[in-house]
This record gives sequence, C-alpha cells and structure tokens, in this order.
Amino acid sequence: MDSIQLLKYPELVDIPKLQALMESFSQVIGIANAVIGIDGVVIVSAGWQTACTDFHRVNSETCWRCIESDTSLVKSVTKGVPFAIYRCLNGLVDTAAPILVAGEHVANVFTGQFLTEAPDFEFFRKQAKEFGFDETRYLEAIAKVPVIPQARVESITRLYAQLAGMLADNGLDRLTQKKAATELVVANKELAQSRDAAEAGNRAKTRFLANMSHELRTPMNGVMGMIDLALRRATDPKQIDILNKSKGAAQRMIKVVNDIIDFSKIEAERLPLEEKNFSLSQMIDDAVAMQDLTAEAKGLTVIREIPATFPDQLSGDAFRLRQILLNFLGNACKFSEQGMITVRVNAVEQDDDSLLARIEVEDQGIGINPEQQAMLFQSFTQADGSMTRKYGGSGLGLIISKRLANLMGGDAGVVSQEGHGSTFWATVRLKYAKASAAGV
Repeated sequence: MDSIQLLKYPELVDIPKLQALMESFSQVIGIANAVIGIDGVVIVSAGWQTACTDFHRVNSETCWRCIESDTSLVKSVTKGVPFAIYRCLNGLVDTAAPILVAGEHVANVFTGQFLTEAPDFEFFRKQAKEFGFDETRYLEAIAKVPVIPQARVESITRLYAQLAGMLADNGLDRLTQKKAATELVVANKELAQSRDAAEAGNRAKTRFLANMSHELRTPMNGVMGMIDLALRRATDPKQIDILNKSKGAAQRMIKVVNDIIDFSKIEAERLPLEEKNFSLSQMIDDAVAMQDLTAEAKGLTVIREIPATFPDQLSGDAFRLRQILLNFLGNACKFSEQGMITVRVNAVEQDDDSLLARIEVEDQGIGINPEQQAMLFQSFTQADGSMTRKYGGSGLGLIISKRLANLMGGDAGVVSQEGHGSTFWATVRLKYAKASAAGV
C-alpha cells in the first residue's frame, strides 16, 4: 500500500480533462466547484463568484477566513460520510465530498459560493466596512451570488458526491447503474423545474449527457493506469490482491459509464450508426476472442456456426453489431458453469440489396423462467435481484442491445427454459458490401 499512499491526486488524472469536466458540471448546475487536495491546493476550479475571487480571496483577513472555513469543512468530511455542508465565515455556503483512492482520502470535490436564502445586505455591508471593501462593488458582487433553495442543496451535493466516487479508484463499485442514472435524472429534473421552461432544462440535460463521455472516461483511465503501474512495483501478496480488486472495480465502473453513456445517447436519439464494409466472420472471431479467457477459465467451449453460403462481406455498423454480440457472449459466459456456447448466424430474409441477419448465442447455462424473461429487456433490471449480487452487472446490456438492433432495422429477444440454457438473438438489417453482391 505504501506505493499508493505516496501518490498525489493530480498524478492520477488528466488535469485539462478534469478541468473540462468540472466546467461542464458548473455550466449545467449553475454554481461554482473545485477539486482541492487534502493539502489545500486547488487542483481545478470552475465558475467561482467574483465575491470570492475579487474580495474574499484577495484580502488577507477574509482569505484566512476562507482557508479556515475550508479546513473546517474538510475535517467534517470523514471516511463513510458522503458529503458535508458548511457556512463559510464570510457568509457563503460551501459543500464537500471526499475522493478516496485505494481507501485513502486524497482530495475533495468542493461546490459552493452560494446562498440558501436572499442575501442579508446589512451583514455584507458591515463586512465591507470591516475589511475595507468598495461597498458598492462588493454588494453588486454579492447580489450575483446564486440563491439555491435549501431543498435543492442536498440533491446537488449528492450529485457531486457521486462525481467524487467516479474520480476514485476504490469504492467505485458502490456507484450502481441505477443510482447513477436516477441521481442524474432527478438532479436535472430539479434543475428544469427551477427554470420557467422545462423544455430548455431537458435540452441542457441531453447535451450534458451526450457530450461528457470522454471527460468521464479519462479520469477512470488515469486511475487504471496508475493501478497498473503500482501492480508492476508491488511484491507483497496482500497489496497485489488489493490492487487487483481495485482494478476490477475500475473496469466495472468503466463498463457502467460506457453503458450509461450509450443508453443516454440512444434515449436522446444522438447515437449515429456507421455504414462501412466489414467481414462478418472476422467480427465474430474478434468478439469471441475477447471472451476466450473467461470461457476457458470456466471450462466452456465456444463454437461458431456460419453457413458456407452466407455472405461474409457486408456493410453496416460492425462496432455496434459486435457490441450486441459481446453482451450476449458475456451473459452466456457469466451464467454458464459448464458445456458449450454456440454463436449461430442465419438469414431471415433477403432482397437484391440487403439481408436481415439473425445472430444467436446459445448456452447451456442456468436458463430463465417466463416471468424473468419479461423483465430482461427493461432498463436497469436483471432476471432476479439476487443475480446482481452473485453475478454483478448493471442491467443495461440487454436493453442497449435491443435498442441497437432496433436502430439497425431489427429486434432482439430470448428463448429459454429454466435449467436448460438460453438462446439470445438479435436481427439486424445489413447491406451487401459494394464490392460483393452475393446472395445467401
């Protein structure tokens, strides 16, 4: 653990990308924020109020009061406490949520510089006189400080607490898909309700979710890179075990983030599909290869059944088609303890320009009863709540697969019998590659 404890939080992230992420949050939510190390150094910040930048942080006495307030706020944020809310000695409200890396408190996500009720100008007028501020300019700056109703403060703070969880490499698995999506929807809905035009609020939420994918992935990739670096140096078995668990949690979080982003883009109708020539057999081989280690570790055999007459050179979105296949293969490996997994391809119909391909993944796993099957293609659900605890997963993979299949002119479903395995299938419309117009 020593190699991790020596790391500073700025070494774990891409600072420019983290800055862009915090600016996105500040623009959408409308209040100031910052990521501050436990040593008090501001790593990134966005949207700070002129009352702080031009007055409180400039005057030596009020600056000391800011630091004293920040210190008190940090002390109130301890392990196990998701966030803390504090009134600064200069009269504004701040909140903080801890960032934990491998269980160590390394930084905090701050948001604040707001009020929970109309400003007490008499208080701030006295403060201007006490510290020699230009009263007119100071009161004008105070008048610009956002007023956030007390009822919304906790909701916004919880959203930032979840952001702190996403920026850490340990405890990331605490943030489940349903909680993340629910908190984002609730927070953005409350923002929309605080404005006169609900439609404008919904547009802001859509832009926020659709454009921040890279900003979310980059800090996580930085965390994983540092874990890999620590693993190379680690020699103690216990330390290696902790690092491997942290890496697994980070990988699961990236999958969760990717699923949320894809689902959000699909819901917002902002997921474009490519149309490029590709080899169907190569796409299938690539997907199977990505699951080979998992299958081999469980003693599973994966086979392919592709008719010799089926055209190999097709045109469509091979990346999204592979994503569907990977979701099906991942489930087959996850819910099978023995036996064979079969990837099967057939043509449902065809014409002179295209065909409707049916891709199936058949396993000999635990199977699914009819009641559970009805829940499979709903957002954030699994066949049985106990499966989440035993097998993990966000419950988004199948609904994303179904929506992708719909976008590609087809559908997705399952045929299963409890105790006798399952066959997940998807149909997609694919054109013949321009260089090959062969039929089936």
